[in-house]
Amino acid sequence: MTMQIRTPEECVFVYPKNTIKNIQYYNSKNLLNIATPIKKYFTELFQILKRFLIGEANTTIQRICFYIVTHVDDKITVPILSDYVYMNTSYMSALFKKVTGITLIQYITMIKMERALYLLSNSGFTIHEISNQLFYSDPDYFSKVFKKYCGISPYKYLSKHTTLES
Repeated sequence: MTMQIRTPEECVFVYPKNTIKNIQYYNSKNLLNIATPIKKYFTELFQILKRFLIGEANTTIQRICFYIVTHVDDKITVPILSDYVYMNTSYMSALFKKVTGITLIQYITMIKMERALYLLSNSGFTIHEISNQLFYSDPDYFSKVFKKYCGISPYKYLSKHTTLES
């Protein structure tokens, strides 16, 4: 489902300016008679604001994801990303998790492991060179992360891949 995201200026025009006046509370003797229309009005207003805010979050998340994909061969840290999007690290991480359903570190790891698979298959680099290129300072740790992500060690992946090419 695609939501149309409105700017704050557009949100003002969603409801006629006399909407509040249309909620017939001036002549009401019973507060319960006005509670439902007021609740409906504010629920709809909050839905509009929520869509707007989520739209902004998605733009930020898209920028973060784009940065990670285009800088996969660079050092990527949460502080580097927070500087990139001008956000507090904790807030940015929480927002990323809320919008994507995975943590920022999980996403970075996923992109780096996809890059590692590509490099193992196509580059002729050693596992040590690939771990350095992806900024894993310890090749053993890189192998451990690779195995956790792919279900196979990079050594076995490389040997299977070279066997299939022969």
